[in-house]
Amino acid sequence: MTDVIPRTLVATVLGVAPEALPPGDLPVARLAARFLDFLSESFLQEADAPHPEAWTFALYGGLIADHAELALATLLEMTTQITRFDEADLIASGPLDELLNAKSAAALLPLIEAAAQKYPRFAFLLSGASAEGSAGTPFWKAIRALGETAAEPDDLEG
Repeated sequence: MTDVIPRTLVATVLGVAPEALPPGDLPVARLAARFLDFLSESFLQEADAPHPEAWTFALYGGLIADHAELALATLLEMTTQITRFDEADLIASGPLDELLNAKSAAALLPLIEAAAQKYPRFAFLLSGASAEGSAGTPFWKAIRALGETAAEPDDLEG
């Protein structure tokens, strides 16, 4: 997996000219931090005002559709940045569910299995993911098995 998202890809997914973006490629860690901020603040926010980081949601959705490995890299980075259980819940019930229920998810299974071994928090998040009508498939059976063996992180608050 990579640690940056090419600027031209960001521009294509967001439907803007590359010149409209800041210079350089987008570090996955920066996308993860901003996306996590967007999710946390949007969950707490009751107003319908547009959020300045809403682009992160659009970019992540575009990555799932055509560059699922980059979406997975973003998720993995988000899991390293969280400090609270409510953030873990936001990721599991939102971006993780979206990725695991995408058409491209089954092809990612080897990467997901490797990530669950390497990142215990990610394995824990898998225990909170929800299958959308496909719970009996081999893919979801493997996801369930990964989540069932995961320990609850002892370094998250709340």
